[in-house]
Amino acid sequence: MHLHALLDNNGKVTFPKPLFLKTEQVKVEIIIPNDVIAPIMVSVIRQQLDKILGQYSHQRSAVSPYQDKIAWHQHLENKYL
Repeated sequence: MHLHALLDNNGKVTFPKPLFLKTEQVKVEIIIPNDVIAPIMVSVIRQQLDKILGQYSHQRSAVSPYQDKIAWHQHLENKYL
């Protein structure tokens, strides 16, 4: 089921109409646009990701999917040709 709801600063989700569930909890996916997240939160998330990735964490400059595709093809050519 696809629903629209409001998320407030305290993490509370409010649905436009009451929603009655068959169980107490339901796993959901919430997609929040980056432009509505406070920069401090993005920074905290980035730090957590860097900690998880360890030596593999590094900041990449922004590239387009097309540029990624070209770089990947170049890598494959170098490796196999």
